Amino acid sequence: MSKPNPGDLVPIGKIVGVHGIKGAMKVEPWTDFPERFEPGAVVHLRQVAYEVIATHWHKSQVRVILDGFEKPEDVQPHIGQALYADADEELELDEDEYEVRHLIGMAVRTSDGEALGSLEHVLPSPAQDLLCVGELMIPMAKEFVKKIDFENRCITVELIPGMRNEEVDDVS
Repeated sequence: MSKPNPGDLVPIGKIVGVHGIKGAMKVEPWTDFPERFEPGAVVHLRQVAYEVIATHWHKSQVRVILDGFEKPEDVQPHIGQALYADADEELELDEDEYEVRHLIGMAVRTSDGEALGSLEHVLPSPAQDLLCVGELMIPMAKEFVKKIDFENRCITVELIPGMRNEEVDDVS
């Protein structure tokens, strides 16, 4: 097992429990790329690389057995820890898909040119991810995200009344 450079890793999930008696762990995935958990993939836990031996999806969680994890006691001390993947690993992305790490820090502006700040983080959500810019939470949907310009590192958004926590006129 090798030690990677911390800057070369991206978080892909969090260990949330033990599953069964053979060293399987319950993982809450933080990635839209399930192939990161396929047998043969390499994941990093506490700066150590492990090979995925077996995987089984159950509802929204993935059950994973890593090389060297053979019993529940092997998993227990790692509950609450994040799993990471190599950031340089090539992923096949569709034209409208992005890795979150490439969006972080981009300037965010309205369609009218108003600067809102920079993208601080992306909050996973069941319906769609939320772009977090200061106190603003903008759904990552075509109705709100109008353009992602990688060349100029800018995201253009369209806000609707109520998104800025301002008072909205009652229409009833």
